[in-house]
Order: sequence, then C-alpha cells, then structure tokens
Amino acid sequence: MIAGATIAVLGATALLQRANALSAKSSEWIDLTTGLDVPGLRNRWIALCERLHLTKEVTATRYWQEIERRHNEPQRHYHTLTHLSELFNYLDSNFGTPVQHNGAQDIAELAIFFHDIVYDPRANDNEEKSAGLFRSFAHENGLGTGLTDQVYDWIVLTKSHSPPTGSSEALRLFLDFDMAILSKPLEGYLDYAAQIRQEYIHVAHDQYCQGRASVLRKFCQNTIYVSDGFKTIAAEQRARENIQLEIAMLEKGNIPSNNNTPPPLEHVHHKKRVLLLGFGNVGRRCVELVLRGVSPSMTIIGISDSQGGLYNTNGIDLPGILEHKKTSNVSAFAAAASNGSSHSTTATSQALYQQCLESTDGLDLVIDVSPVNLSDGGISLPILQSAVSQGISCVLANKAPLVLDYANLSTTARANNARLLFSATVCGGLPVINVGTRDLRGAKFHEISGIFNSTSNYVLTELEKDQTVQQAIKGAQHIGIAEADPSLDIEGFDTANKLIIITNSIMGHNCTLNDVTITGIQHITKADIVAAKARGEVLRLVATSTRESNGSVAMSVKPMSVPQHSFFGQCNNTSMCVRFSTDIFEEIELKTKEEGVYPTSAAVLRDCFDVCGD
Repeated sequence: MIAGATIAVLGATALLQRANALSAKSSEWIDLTTGLDVPGLRNRWIALCERLHLTKEVTATRYWQEIERRHNEPQRHYHTLTHLSELFNYLDSNFGTPVQHNGAQDIAELAIFFHDIVYDPRANDNEEKSAGLFRSFAHENGLGTGLTDQVYDWIVLTKSHSPPTGSSEALRLFLDFDMAILSKPLEGYLDYAAQIRQEYIHVAHDQYCQGRASVLRKFCQNTIYVSDGFKTIAAEQRARENIQLEIAMLEKGNIPSNNNTPPPLEHVHHKKRVLLLGFGNVGRRCVELVLRGVSPSMTIIGISDSQGGLYNTNGIDLPGILEHKKTSNVSAFAAAASNGSSHSTTATSQALYQQCLESTDGLDLVIDVSPVNLSDGGISLPILQSAVSQGISCVLANKAPLVLDYANLSTTARANNARLLFSATVCGGLPVINVGTRDLRGAKFHEISGIFNSTSNYVLTELEKDQTVQQAIKGAQHIGIAEADPSLDIEGFDTANKLIIITNSIMGHNCTLNDVTITGIQHITKADIVAAKARGEVLRLVATSTRESNGSVAMSVKPMSVPQHSFFGQCNNTSMCVRFSTDIFEEIELKTKEEGVYPTSAAVLRDCFDVCGD
C-alpha cells in the first residue's frame, strides 16, 4: 500500500517483477468492463427519455446524436462511448443495487450520459461545461428543478471525486464507477494510461511525464474509492499498485503502452529535438499528422515562417500554433500561448536556429519545408550547411538546397555522421528516392525517366477535354495542386529540379540546372493534342536521364507523345510516375495519384522516422 504522496521509485527489475505480480493477481479482482455496445447505449438513452416523459421522439434522437457525436471527437481516446458502456456495466451489477434502492437510477443515468459530454484535454473546466450543457437540456425539456440540481452536482463532483460529508451511497458509487478504471487488471490499466497520453499528445514528452505523475500522486493523497461497495473488494489496493507502477515508469521517462508488460525501463529512448523551417501548407500538415498520431520520437522546439521564429525548449504547443497560424504569424503566438510553458520569439529563422543550437539539450534534426528559392537557396541553405557540418541531421521537402548545393551538403553530412534525407522532394509520397538509393542498391542505372509534376500533368489531361491552358491552370489551382504562380510547373523547371535531385542521388552523377535541356508545355496547342490523339497517343511532360556509352548522362525535360495505353499514357490527371531501367533489376515502374499536400508531408515524416530510429 502507498500512503500519502510518497511514491517509491522502483528499480527496473523490481518494477517488472511488480508488473508480473499484478498480472498474476488480476484474476483475484473484479472487472465488469466488457467493451463498447453502441446499440445498447442508444436504447438505454431512449428508454431513459421515455421514463422522463420526453415524448417527442425527435428530441431523444437529436440528443442521442449529440452524445454520440461528441464522444467520437478526434481528441478522445479514453473519454469515449466505451467509457460510458463500462460505467453502465457497473451500474447494472450488484454494485448498483444501492442506486436503485435510493431511487437514484435516473439521476445516475443522466449523470453518466452527460458527465464527459464536453471534453477538451487543454481545458480545465470540462466538468462545469458538461454540467452546464445538461442544465440546458433539462431546461429545454422541462425537467424538475430537484432532479436537475442533483444531476448537475453529480457531474461537477467528477472533477474532484470528493463527495460532501453525508452524501448518499448512490452518489459515492457513481463517483467510484468513474474511477474504476484505476483498479483494472494490468493490461487494461496500461491500455487506459496509453489512451490518456494520446489525449494529451499536444504536451511535450518531459512535461507530460512530470504532469501525469503529479496527478497520479494526488490520487493517492486520500482514499481513492469512497463507497462502501468498493471498500469491500480489493479495488483500493489494486488501484494503488497500478498507479505506483505508472509513476515509476514516468519517472524513468517511459510512457505506458497497451502491451501486457511495460517497456524496458533500462533504456530510455531519446526524443530528437527538432527545428521546423517553414510553416506553410506542408509544414502545417506535418504537424497535423503528428497530432493524429503519425509521429516519430521527436519534440518540435522551434518553428519559423517568413515573419520570424517561435521557440520553446520543452516543445511548441502544436495544437495552439496550428489554430493561431490561421490568422497570424508564428512569432506572434508567444503572447497568446497559455499552455504553462515559455515560448520566445526570434526575428529570423537564422536566429531561431542559433537559439536551438545553443539550448541546454541542443538540436538533433532540422526539417526544411520552407519555400523554394532557386536564386540563392533562401533562408534554409546556410542553416542546412551549418547543421550538417555539426552532425545535425536534416530532412528536406524544399528542393532548392539540393539543386544548388547537393554535392557539398551530401559530402559534409557523410563526413560528420549526419543524415541528409529528402524523399519528399520528388513526387510527394512516391518513394522514388528511397527505392533508387536503398532498394535498388548495387544496380547500374541505364535510364531513369518519369512524369514528376502533377500540375503540368493535370493541365495536359484537361487539354484533352477541350480546356484551354489557362482554364486548366485555374482548375489545378482550385484543387490545390498549383501555386498562384504556376510558371515553374508549366515551363518544366520544377520537373527539371526533381530530375537533378534524382540524377545526383541515385545515378551518382554530379549535375546542375545547366545540364538539363528544358522545354515546358506552355506552347502546347489544341492542334498538338488532336494530332497525338489521331495517332492513338497523348502528350506528357517527361523527364529523362540516360547514361551514355562514355559514362556521361544526357538529361532532358520535354513534352513527349506516348501511346495512350502505355505506362506514361495511363499516368494522367494528378498522377506522377517513375521508371527505373537497370542492369540487374531490369525495369521497375512506380506510380502515385495525389491531389493534396498530405502525401508530401507524410513523406517528410517518413524520413523523420528513419532519423529518429523508430
């Protein structure tokens, strides 16, 4: 048993022994949770409304839809309909008998349905708002004041789980039902703990470990369970054992998982400290994917845009900065941040990089998703040059640094044991670079060719439907694949940039834009389209790098007439593709269809997983 706030810090071996002991004792304790039953919950709600004489079926149905919608919100992982089902399982068991005998069945059911109906992990007034929403429901449907006040009080008390002196056994049981999860067998408890972490994914790792441990210690300052019913079983001891286990894990820097056995505590995985250069479409989608759970082991400590930088050594408030960026720049977020940690600002990306570099725990990874600047590499090139020279890995979606300085960046990275990954620079999510550099290692590449630009491909496809070039460009802009100035796409320069990256990294041939013969599609006419169609062909903007007999590489980007049913001919609309012609692997073709920026952002995170060792 653990008394007060004093928690013993167990060694790893002792902790795992304790975990095994808890697992072995699981069968001694009562667990009435059986999972989610949505039809059962709905029927129960309808029956409750009938008992309360809410005769309008539309009212009952509408509120059920609201209950279901809210409990399926994306930020919820534990506070879901499954949690409601489990509370009703307890209510229907022998534990619930005092509730029925006290005439509090309707009060308990209303409190269960409404107690978590408002849930925002970043707020501290969820219980009050949930109770307020119930009061609105009660007022709208003419429920009595006495019933309304009792349910309101029960919901608010789920914040403290400390009933007033003299409270009924029915209320105390309701509060214990809500805390019953703490005394689940180990597997279920670890699952719950992992779900809570997912709800607080916006909190940096170290902050979460400290904050969660503090909350758990408060649970143990007083008796956890307050009803006579729960005092007659081993729930108190079991809950305290579970909590002790989780606190010891958190103090070692580990987050509980939903496996039967906790992860080894001897090894604490270091989360990479990350600087994100650029917070436009690709950068924001990267953060959205991280918040959705697609996250390498990393903490974003700095974010910059064209107006300046934002820094927090414990991790940027990612949900907050996403919302803020809708109306303002990242540096203005510092004044608005309210997650309890310090955000500071810098005037430039370079200053932000320096601040990250000089921080106590340093910088491990730079992600460059800043705008392409082919004149001098923009704000990111000097930062990337400095980073790889100091052994800091870099992940790029920005093509410009590679087009302008590939040889230097790659050589410096290798010399300093830094990773330089850039699969997002070519064809979005299509793993062209990864396949060429990793999966086809050992091969000699005779030729690499493909359709690398979705905007130009979409325009050519629309021309086949009697659209003009300008109409097609507007269509591409409307679906979000074309920039306000699409000239780089239409004139072939974006395709050429990708060909340079492919040829440098996969074929090992040092090249620049001067080595590519470029012809865009801006001068394609209706007559060209009609003539190709008459031959059973279509026009595509094709990039090609061909190894000549003397070892040189001929590089070109130009419109080509290809058979309509060929690999290139079937690559239409927003699709992109690549063909590798090799000696030992022979010919390999890959194709993707993309209409947005998520695949590019996902490719950025794909490289981050590689760097972070996940």
